[in-house]
Amino acid sequence: MEPEKPKTPDTGAVSSGQTLGEILRWVEEEPGRILEAFPGLPFAEQLGVLLLTPGQLRQDLLLSSPLAGELVPMLPEQEVYLTLKEIGLEDALPMLSLMTREQLHYVNDLEAWHKENFEAPAFLKLIKMIHQCGEDKLAGWLDAADPELLVLLLKECGSVTKFDVTEDQVEEPVQHGSITYDGFYRYYPKRPEFTPLLDPVLRVLKASHPERYG
Repeated sequence: MEPEKPKTPDTGAVSSGQTLGEILRWVEEEPGRILEAFPGLPFAEQLGVLLLTPGQLRQDLLLSSPLAGELVPMLPEQEVYLTLKEIGLEDALPMLSLMTREQLHYVNDLEAWHKENFEAPAFLKLIKMIHQCGEDKLAGWLDAADPELLVLLLKECGSVTKFDVTEDQVEEPVQHGSITYDGFYRYYPKRPEFTPLLDPVLRVLKASHPERYG
């Protein structure tokens, strides 16, 4: 008779053998068990666990995973939005940086409109956070944005004047708070706090679509 093999101690790791009920219990009572084992799970299991976890834990799990860049695009747009709302945009930069254009525009559509009213400050807040993810991220997002929505944003937040060679002084200095990249068109934000938020938007739009925004 062979000697009895020692039993492997229960490490509490999440595995394909765990039931849905066990995983849900760990999410509520022992999230550390999932955090420890999550990076080693197969892709499909990681995605399944993410769909069962609340906002902050969901982002923590993503940060621990070498597959984060593939996982975030697979999350339903509504789930991504609910995660951002729970965490707050200011604390969700890691997740924002991995979101697709479609996911970002879904968030924008919900945040920038209240019933039928356009909420420019909410739109600008999202733009600020996207820009903090990198100018390439902002450029890609703007490139896929609805041009009419961008025009509406610029109208709501300021006004544009054009240099007139017959009336304006050739050496007239650029007024404080205005934005210009060609010396002919000047954009005047309605509020001083809008300037640093709209400056990168206008710079990127001018570079990528000079025929429309130049």
